[in-house]
Amino acid sequence: MSDHFEEYKEFHLIDKDLKKEHLDDGEWVNEPDLVYFKYRDYDCIVKRLFKLERYNPDDCFGGNINGYIIIEKDHPLYGIENNFDADLDIHGGVTFSGFIFYDFFQENDFVDKFAIGFDCAHAFDIVPSMETLKEKIRKTEPRFLNAYKILKEHRKNSPFGKMKTYKNVDFVINELKSGVDQLIEMKVKSDGQENNN
Repeated sequence: MSDHFEEYKEFHLIDKDLKKEHLDDGEWVNEPDLVYFKYRDYDCIVKRLFKLERYNPDDCFGGNINGYIIIEKDHPLYGIENNFDADLDIHGGVTFSGFIFYDFFQENDFVDKFAIGFDCAHAFDIVPSMETLKEKIRKTEPRFLNAYKILKEHRKNSPFGKMKTYKNVDFVINELKSGVDQLIEMKVKSDGQENNN
């Protein structure tokens, strides 16, 4: 995949055995946990969320992936924090819009940069840790067993339950590329309006 980009780096930050222990087995075990690429002069980041619970390290949250696009100062969306209504057609809509204030991406180059992002932990996304937790509860908490059976049956018969999928790294990269294409189009329109005034 790296030959489609101006720059491409991927990192495996979470041990595979740790992923299997907390997220069970799935394509996320072998996927990279952090991907940086440059597409059409925009910096893009794919970042897996994985957080061990502070007071119970036997549990974790995450396994899902977030995608971010760095926005430069000359773009009309630059600096508009919490802009969840940004006119971008990306998975689940914009769920992050703000300045990066810590070494979020393992690259100091992005601290104090402005980014727009989205996550893959929506109602119809598979979040590996949540699937693992549901299975753990089903096995260890008999009082939830009946409710779990009802929910599982409902999901099986519901068109919504059949649509729930894991959004992998390739999916997020394609969404980021689409987002960049839209951001470029937005900037061209904005520049054209400025020139007409």
